Amino acid sequence: MTKEKWDALIESGGEQIEHLAMRVFDEDELLQERIAELTFNMWEELMKKPPRSPDSLAADVFYIVCKMTGNRVSVANMKIYTDMVYGKPLRVIPRSKITKSKWPVEEREKAIILRHLPDEEAYNDMVKEW
Repeated sequence: MTKEKWDALIESGGEQIEHLAMRVFDEDELLQERIAELTFNMWEELMKKPPRSPDSLAADVFYIVCKMTGNRVSVANMKIYTDMVYGKPLRVIPRSKITKSKWPVEEREKAIILRHLPDEEAYNDMVKEW
């Protein structure tokens, strides 16, 4: 992928993440900005070796950031919001058909998540059901 295409992909992803935050937290601009910034930064790092497609990964990361910061959004509502932003409902953090696990529990991805949201307790709370 050329640098121009990469930059365009990252810029487009950032815009979509902002739109998602605006839909979910429509009345709280500060929360929109905080969640969008955390989501974008984590998503951008994960995109260097993405475990999912860019749109699906952005939705997954948004869900993770919301859950770990105490601003939970249900999986059912995420489908509604992603349909509004991406034009299709996206499944949030499905199990891999190959590994039978969810990507956030992999060591590399866990390290990235905790680098951006250094709260081991919140991380463990998020993955305990998986």
